[in-house]
Amino acid sequence: MRLSIFLCIIFIFSCKESNQKNILPEEKMQSVLWKLIKADVYVTDFVNKDSSHDASSINNELQNQIFAKEGINRKQFEESFNYYTDHPELFKNIFDTILKRNNKEKRRWSDTIKILRDE
Repeated sequence: MRLSIFLCIIFIFSCKESNQKNILPEEKMQSVLWKLIKADVYVTDFVNKDSSHDASSINNELQNQIFAKEGINRKQFEESFNYYTDHPELFKNIFDTILKRNNKEKRRWSDTIKILRDE
């Protein structure tokens, strides 16, 4: 009886681990999300303004390029995204890092513009 309970517990944990093997680590997920957000902003701010371009196909192409560069595929990203949305405390960590990165980049651009104006 004890052995069967022990084996069931091992089976449950091993299934849980095998499902998480395909999940991107937090740092990688943060990096991918950051790049996807920037691509989306580019499409929204620039490509959408030109009606001769198909914004959704360009956005899809940019996403595929990001996935290829990061060495992942769309399915792995979506599984990871679903995992992190199911674990809000982890997802919050990812977005906190993205917000810090965004603020840092804004300050850098602001400093650069100020330097250029002063010259």
